[in-house]
Amino acid sequence: MKFSETKFYKLLSLLKIEPFIFLFLLAASEKSVTVTQMYQDKLCIIDYGESASFCKYLNATSELEKQKKISLLAEASFFSPYQALISTIPSVIASLFIGAWIDKHFKAVKIVLLMAALCSSLETSILMLNAINFQWRPNMVLLSYIPTAICGSTSHVLMAAFTYVPKTTSELYRPIRFAILELAMFLERKQLWLMLGSMYVIVVVLLGPMTIMYQFTEKVFSWDATTYSTVNAISSTFTNIIVAIATHFLVNKIRLDDVLVAIIGTVSSMAGNVIRGTILNPGGYILAIFVGGFASLSSIGIRSYTSRIVAREELAQVFCVLAAIEATIQLVAGTFTASIFKTTIANLPGLVFHVISILNFFPLLTLMYIDLFHKSKKREMMLVDNENN
Repeated sequence: MKFSETKFYKLLSLLKIEPFIFLFLLAASEKSVTVTQMYQDKLCIIDYGESASFCKYLNATSELEKQKKISLLAEASFFSPYQALISTIPSVIASLFIGAWIDKHFKAVKIVLLMAALCSSLETSILMLNAINFQWRPNMVLLSYIPTAICGSTSHVLMAAFTYVPKTTSELYRPIRFAILELAMFLERKQLWLMLGSMYVIVVVLLGPMTIMYQFTEKVFSWDATTYSTVNAISSTFTNIIVAIATHFLVNKIRLDDVLVAIIGTVSSMAGNVIRGTILNPGGYILAIFVGGFASLSSIGIRSYTSRIVAREELAQVFCVLAAIEATIQLVAGTFTASIFKTTIANLPGLVFHVISILNFFPLLTLMYIDLFHKSKKREMMLVDNENN
């Protein structure tokens, strides 16, 4: 079916929550490297007692300085897991109540999004105070995340978004809107535990490398925060554009099955991590971005596939449970990745990406199983979904 100009304008008219999600996630990603750098600088200057010049460039010349650099980067890589630990328990508890609330009062989505924006602003204000009062201990940076943990974490925003989209969107536009929102959510009736485990691993694989990527580029390429932020911004823009184009082409042009789309994304993620961990130079890093740029197709394909079998009246409850599970992923992914990186940073800094790529075998085999043995069921679900729309 041709994706006509009329349908394009219809899609644009549906994009109401997406601009908010884009700006919310953009704000979070823009400050992530800066906050990590501030935490690392505080560790270096306050805890390690080094000069500002050494901490800025980490130009280690003597053997002692090299050991300090390795120890510092290893300790700084645990910033993300510590942050996730603060957010996990409150987010899980709150998610269990928010879903039922949204189910009964659909307009509560606006309240959830408003609270998230206010708490995020408060978090940023506390981070600014940490920057102004640089003599505060490094752990004071972690206290900045208490407001969002209590009343407005990213998981709450995404739960509200993924409840809102299926309830207000026909089957034709769902894959595109899910691609725009760009996050993995998942559920399936008979294959629940396989899909649950697969999606958990997929999100761990997507989020895990992000927690240590800055320290990895510092160690291997001697990049500073400016260089890494520039490359990261360009790569993020590239992957978002290429995924949007690929989703439109695969879903609307050649009408590829959702599960096959997810398989393409999983293979892309696996290949990208293998390249990044093997070719330890900037060229290999850039190549990994291109090859692994389709990784998020795995989450888009599975989300589109599973959303077809969830009744509209049950969507909020489903995403409530998923948000509670998703709240633990950052902690698990960050701790797992940082632990491996801390152990291997001195001699095998790329090994962590090889380990992460191996994790992709579980979702890959699961998706292949579903594609091979549940084709008739998938067609039945699509027919039922078409009738409902």
